[in-house]
Amino acid sequence: RGSVRDADIPLVSFEFHHNTVLFTWTRTKAFDDMGQGFRFMNGIRTIDVHNNIFGCNSNCGVERVFYESTKAMEQLKQSNLYDNYFFANKRDLEIASSGASSISVPAARIEEAEQIGPKYEGNRDLPESEKAFIDAIDQPYLEGFMSLKVISSQSYNPNSAANQVNRMFGLNQQGSEIVRPSMYCNKYPWEKALDLFGKVRNFGAQTSDVVK
Repeated sequence: RGSVRDADIPLVSFEFHHNTVLFTWTRTKAFDDMGQGFRFMNGIRTIDVHNNIFGCNSNCGVERVFYESTKAMEQLKQSNLYDNYFFANKRDLEIASSGASSISVPAARIEEAEQIGPKYEGNRDLPESEKAFIDAIDQPYLEGFMSLKVISSQSYNPNSAANQVNRMFGLNQQGSEIVRPSMYCNKYPWEKALDLFGKVRNFGAQTSDVVK
């Protein structure tokens, strides 16, 4: 929310449209937080998210969070999510709240999420007819993401120096974990990103002669 005062929130609005949002990564290799294509944050009364393509985001395409300072302010928020395409996200929409389990909502059921609206129509999976868009994605990168595997291993040494000291002071024992994903935060070839512009008419990034 930055420096927006509570009294000024009704004056603040934001629109996010005609973007192609692919391959956002979590903050750590354990894939435990962040990694969303777009997040409805606090401090903004009205947010409109429309005509975007959200794909292959490692946590979720869109996240709606409950972080306003009061329940009354939360109820006044307008989180509009409509006319967007989704594909191959871990979750299309995630409803998240501090201290509570998150809720995963597929694109076809976003209209059922009471936290979204008053505009919520037209969200759907990327149509099969848009094969040209999939073909325009860098294929080695896409294949690597779709076949991503995470291997983790844990170890515990009760005789390590740290654990011996911890036992002396009645502290918890410590182990270690190694996480090895087959792909993580790889750089996308930026030249290939230009191939995605205008591939789906009126959805995602467009060329300047299409969006007026």
